[in-house]
Amino acid sequence: MDDVNFPDESKQHKWFEDNLHIIFPNLKLVKRKMQISNKIPDTVVYDPQTHTFVAIEYKNRCSDTVRQQAENYLNKMDDNRATLTLAYNKSYNTHAENTTSTYTR
Repeated sequence: MDDVNFPDESKQHKWFEDNLHIIFPNLKLVKRKMQISNKIPDTVVYDPQTHTFVAIEYKNRCSDTVRQQAENYLNKMDDNRATLTLAYNKSYNTHAENTTSTYTR
């Protein structure tokens, strides 16, 4: 895969989601900009092998707040697992079974 420079985060989101099947072949896109309680991760995906939901956040720059933001997403996703499962089921007209945990990339 060639290096890609993104002028803004929205183009980065689209490129990543369009190529998710190549970058992370096991992950399934659930929703872009999904509101989970009062947090909105850039992309939410599901890993059927580990039965986990994953929040993906895109950044053009590194900052001290990134780790705290990831921890906040993780906590909100753990607290709202049923909402995530419903969104997955709606996206794929199926059932995400035995969702045990969430994590953030």
